Amino acid sequence: MSEAAIADKDLGNAAYKSKDFATALAHYDKAIELDPTNITFYNNKAAVYFEEKKFEECVQACEKAVEIGRETRADYKLIAKAMSRAGNAFQKQGDVEKALHWFQRSFFMHMDFDIRKKIDELSDEIFEPSGISFNESLKFLEEGKEHFQNKHYEEALNSFTKAAKCSFQLREALRLRASVYIQIKEHQAAQEDLDQIHQTFGGSGEMFWLKARVLFNIDEYERSIHAANLAHDLTPDEESEKEQLLIDAREKINSLHVLPPITTSLLPVLQNQYPLVHFDTFLLSNPVQIRVTVTKIPENWNRLVCEKQLRAICGENGRLFYVGMVEAGKFGFISDFRTKRISKTAAKNFYDLGYTVEFQNKEEIQVDPRFLCECGIVITGK
Repeated sequence: MSEAAIADKDLGNAAYKSKDFATALAHYDKAIELDPTNITFYNNKAAVYFEEKKFEECVQACEKAVEIGRETRADYKLIAKAMSRAGNAFQKQGDVEKALHWFQRSFFMHMDFDIRKKIDELSDEIFEPSGISFNESLKFLEEGKEHFQNKHYEEALNSFTKAAKCSFQLREALRLRASVYIQIKEHQAAQEDLDQIHQTFGGSGEMFWLKARVLFNIDEYERSIHAANLAHDLTPDEESEKEQLLIDAREKINSLHVLPPITTSLLPVLQNQYPLVHFDTFLLSNPVQIRVTVTKIPENWNRLVCEKQLRAICGENGRLFYVGMVEAGKFGFISDFRTKRISKTAAKNFYDLGYTVEFQNKEEIQVDPRFLCECGIVITGK
């Protein structure tokens, strides 16, 4: 980010706060001209349009922000912010269906429980029985395929979402929409569609193959191999690409097994200090459970990083349940362990390094089933 671009952004922010939107836009446009690869400038521009009630321009700026964010691998939170603002813009225009679509994408990109509340509120409106005819769904499917072929991904998503309103075309619409999500690297959203297909219609070779690709892309290599093998069993004649994915996944697993020792892979939070209370004393008021919440971790830790830390401590004996904001102002992760003994050992390692640890009964956390994949793991954007 160039200093000149930052200066224009700051001037734009000052103008925005004083509601001088024309000046703010001019500065954000200048910042984009100086540094066209920064998602923040596009997000700021979208915010101006939203305040001016220019909702169509706001959506266009949000779409550009998402595009730039994908290309530059920007922070998931910034991409999710653009998606949620697009949802707000559509909601202001009364387009509940598109608003819900964007809010769901935002939630899959980064788990924000304020967005989840909006999803729950809008779901009651949009999922009332109101299907479309078979012929209409065919028309939307063909439109979506044409958009997909021409790399018009947003239009393709919109068409496949409309086609999914017909129960007779739900399976095909979800499969095609998942393919689009994979193409634009929104893998958690793709997994949601594929899980719905599996739960509603059962498994198929094509569905398992798409799932294998998604799982590989989110670094779930062992589950990717399992899905690819299921796809191979159902469609043994389509082997070459599946075989390559299996080879790549096994290589990734082998590389992950070579991990640095815990003393180097986990940095202590408390330097040259000991926790105020010895761990055994801590246990007196915190009975051991198989579910552990760990907070005070760096906010730039994604799911893969957290899994590596767990593997460094307990091998394959722990599984991540959730990564994100555990409660207001506390970023962390929740993990389940095979036994209480393993849970206690893992918790002690994190505790001794200065991380905040808490044991929880599994029943204490209630999660909406819509946000679980088929294996029971919460879908996050990390």
